[in-house]
Amino acid sequence: MFRHTRVWVVAAAATATMVAAGCSSSVQKSSGGDRPTGTMSIATGVDVDLDECPNTWSNDVGVTDDKVKIGMSVPKSGALAEVGDLADGVKAYFDKVNKEDPVDGKEVTFDIRDDAYDPARTKSNVQAMLSANDVFAFLYVVGTANNKAVAPLMQQACVPHVEGGTGDLSLTSHPDKNPWLQDGLLSYTSEAELWCDDIASRFDKGATVAYLLMDNDFGEGYAAGIDACEKKGTIKVVAKQRHAPSAPSITNQLTTMASTKADIAMIGTTTSFCPQALSAINAAQWEPTVYLSTTCARVEGTFAPIAPAGDETLIALTRKDDGDPQYSDDEAVNMAEDLRKTSGVSGGGQFIDGVRMAMYLEYALRTAAEMDGGLTRTNLLKVMWNSDFANPLAVDGVTYKTDGVNDPLLYDEVRIGEYQVPSGESKNGTFKLEDDVLTTVSAR
Repeated sequence: MFRHTRVWVVAAAATATMVAAGCSSSVQKSSGGDRPTGTMSIATGVDVDLDECPNTWSNDVGVTDDKVKIGMSVPKSGALAEVGDLADGVKAYFDKVNKEDPVDGKEVTFDIRDDAYDPARTKSNVQAMLSANDVFAFLYVVGTANNKAVAPLMQQACVPHVEGGTGDLSLTSHPDKNPWLQDGLLSYTSEAELWCDDIASRFDKGATVAYLLMDNDFGEGYAAGIDACEKKGTIKVVAKQRHAPSAPSITNQLTTMASTKADIAMIGTTTSFCPQALSAINAAQWEPTVYLSTTCARVEGTFAPIAPAGDETLIALTRKDDGDPQYSDDEAVNMAEDLRKTSGVSGGGQFIDGVRMAMYLEYALRTAAEMDGGLTRTNLLKVMWNSDFANPLAVDGVTYKTDGVNDPLLYDEVRIGEYQVPSGESKNGTFKLEDDVLTTVSAR
């Protein structure tokens, strides 16, 4: 936790003043606590009708005099188990916060459940937590299909989902339709559109592309952006390959792609499939310009084990990497790395992602606690849709801002990085950052 925390209090006061004028709700006491009624204005174009919330709903469920409870459902087992390390990062950071400067004098606790990236298990986990009626909010449920399974449940229950673990614009860019779910990832469609813009600056029109995408909603997001790029004439797709999330290998798909000798390879996959793809491209002696999913932006987890494969790979970056030597003296990165070592979690980048998410959650909870009414679900919603936070673990120049329907995406700024293999005595390579901060255009 950093000393700039007190700056967040100033932002809270401004947020409270901005949204208070539009609030037309009243407050009544229920057996569960304070229960506002009527329609409440949350942000520009974002209203919630609290009369539609369940009869058992109240504004401070999960908040007691000394504790706040947050729910998470993440894969701690199965093919994408390493993604579950982010929950360890979240918990480790709040262990530090709880010890040094508790949020509103309360211990922030977590109910973390394993879903093995299975939407049915995610739904079961969330239903159980909602039935228990003791969770204040959810944080970063992982996966697009998983979020599609649970977003209606959270919306019907009127429970906020901070930084939902999906980049699907159909879920996250419409707070006027579902104000309870916030994005927690760069939109995959927008990321592919950023690739398209970058290609236009590097190639003549009609550059050939071969792509590999995960065969699920995650991959479909990239496909939408790639299709739009092809329709513009910027690229010509010559190979389309998919792989199952549980696939033992992606060698056959990469072999097919390499046979085209396309100018560009686009890789829309994640976790262990990222280094597999880069290794296969290198082994095929194919030398395309490679665009790799932002979810693979991990020096130690993706690139270091396969060097020199991966050199000059392009990737849209939103956060700092604890394995990147350029951040060796960065205070926030070193703090996250110390927490990781103390927690006994191996390197790979998911842990520091969890710390980064936890820093935003801390900002949101502290800001909500300083608003009129204190730490309530509706105050948390107001922060979610009126955010302005310079996360210490975000890439320099990237900020987390939202403004209701005018700017619904928390994650819409990136810097393109080119991976460079280690040189000299360094064991890890680095991401060479382009100067410009790029802002995506949300699909509305």
